[in-house]
Amino acid sequence: MASEYEFEVMDEKYKTFVVNLQNRTCDCGACHICGIPCKHVTRYIARRQEDVVDYVDWKLTVEAYLATYSDVMHPLLDQITWSIIEGLKILSPKVKVKVGRPKTMRRKEPGEQ
Repeated sequence: MASEYEFEVMDEKYKTFVVNLQNRTCDCGACHICGIPCKHVTRYIARRQEDVVDYVDWKLTVEAYLATYSDVMHPLLDQITWSIIEGLKILSPKVKVKVGRPKTMRRKEPGEQ
């Protein structure tokens, strides 16, 4: 243990990760991506006999969800009533042609699925 909030955890494959509870970071990067404590952080939180829910990102809480949808959302009108904007042209995505002979489906025998 480096400090009260920073420590080193070894996983089942004997790989070590540095976890910092104060900054809510881990070397594996999973905590930073999804906002939920990774298995390395939860292992140490359980050892400290703390609640893992306290270390979940605030954006994933019920309070944040309710705050997001607390305002009234008005429905949109039908697409027919939308105004046409001149000069705006939406282009289709570029399609890459694969090299080689195109694959075809074989003809299946009657009774085959």
